Amino acid sequence: MIDAPRPGRVTPDWVSQQLSERLDRVLSPAVGPAVLRELGRPDANFNTVAELLEADPYLTGRFIAVAELARPDHEEPLRQVEDAVRLLGLKQAEALLLSVMLIGPLANDIIAVQSREDVWAWAIGCGIAGDVLAKHLDPANAQTPAPSYAGFVDGLMLGLGTLVMLAGVGWPYSQTLGPQVRPVVLADDERAEYGVSHHLVTTWALDAMGCPRELAGSSLALADPDQWQSPAARFGHAVELYGARLAGFQQAAIDEFLQIHLPAFGGDYTRLQRDTLMDGQNRLKDMMDAFGGVAPLPDRGVMMKQAGNALAQQVEDASRRRSA
Repeated sequence: MIDAPRPGRVTPDWVSQQLSERLDRVLSPAVGPAVLRELGRPDANFNTVAELLEADPYLTGRFIAVAELARPDHEEPLRQVEDAVRLLGLKQAEALLLSVMLIGPLANDIIAVQSREDVWAWAIGCGIAGDVLAKHLDPANAQTPAPSYAGFVDGLMLGLGTLVMLAGVGWPYSQTLGPQVRPVVLADDERAEYGVSHHLVTTWALDAMGCPRELAGSSLALADPDQWQSPAARFGHAVELYGARLAGFQQAAIDEFLQIHLPAFGGDYTRLQRDTLMDGQNRLKDMMDAFGGVAPLPDRGVMMKQAGNALAQQVEDASRRRSA
C-alpha cells in the first residue's frame, strides 16, 4: 500500500498516484490512455474507440454488461461495443465508458474496498439514485424506459472519491467511515481528518484521468463551500442519502433529511420509496454484478464443511497409502 496520508496530505498528486498505481494493474496500459485521448477529442469517433477496446477484454466486457441493463426486453442482447453505442447514443456511451474505466477496476483490484462491501454498494447505489431521483423529480423523464446515464454517472461519481481514499488510506479511513458509511456526516468527518472531502477527491480523480469535470456536477457543487446551499449541492446530497437507502442502510438521519428536503425539489419521500425502493435495490444487485461486483464473504458453515471434507479426504488418502 502507498503511504497513508496524514491530515492535509491528500492532494491532487496523491490522488493521481493512487489511480495510476491501481488502474494500471487492471486496464491495459496501452488501451486506457488511448481511449481517454480519443474521447477527449472534439470530433471523437466511437468506431475508433471500439477498435481500441478490442485489445482490453476486461474493459469491453464490463462496458457491455453495464449497458445491457438499459436494453429493453424486445431488443437483441448486446454483444459488441457498437451495439451499446446504438442503444445508448454516443454521449451516454462515452459517459458510461469513462465511469466503468474509473470505478470498475477500483472495486476489483483493491482489498480494502472488497472488505467494505457497504462502500461499494453505496457507490453503485448513488448511481442508481441519480437516475431514480431525476425521474421522480421530473415527470417528463418518468416515461423514459432506459436509465439516464447522465444521472447515473453523476451519482456514481459521488462515490468515486470515497473508493479512492479507502484504497489509498486503508484502515484509518475505514475507521473514519465507521461500521457503515454515514453519508449525512461523511464529508464533515473527512474534512476534519484529512482536510478534504470525497467530493473534492472525485474532481481531482477526473482531472488525473483527463476526464471532463462535467461528469460529476453534483460532486463539483458539494466540493465548493460557496455552493453548499445551491440546488445542485442539495440534490447531490439527496442522491447520496437515497443511494444509502438503496444499499440497505437503515439510518434515521437519512430518512429525516429526505423527508424534509425532497419537497423542495417537488418530490415526496414516501411516494419515492413506494414507487422505486424495491426496483432500485434489484437494479443495484444487477449493477454490482455487471461492474464486477464484490464477492460476499464465505459463509462460515460452508467453510467448516469444506474444511471437514478436505480433512476427511486427507485421512482417507493416508489410510489408502498405508494399506498399499
